[in-house]
Amino acid sequence: NSNESIDIENEQKDKPEWFDETNITIRFDARPIIESGENPMQEIIRLSKELQNNQIMELTAPFKPVPIMDLLKSKGFEVWYNNGKAYFMQKNH
Repeated sequence: NSNESIDIENEQKDKPEWFDETNITIRFDARPIIESGENPMQEIIRLSKELQNNQIMELTAPFKPVPIMDLLKSKGFEVWYNNGKAYFMQKNH
């Protein structure tokens, strides 16, 4: 994909076609866990497994959660980060 490296900022603004606010079924705020020194990754993975087709999980974190975004992307999830929140959607199988 030749657009890959053009402009990181673009991913912030352009809402992906798969994103639909009404499909958010899980909202998870990782900030309290991170602030207590824990790692929320296991919990996020557990929650991600509950998503059905086209359901979206909203993750709120104090920073861009790149490791979990990369991990879920590698597991076949659609991933979008916008304005302090990461969104994950289970792609249709």
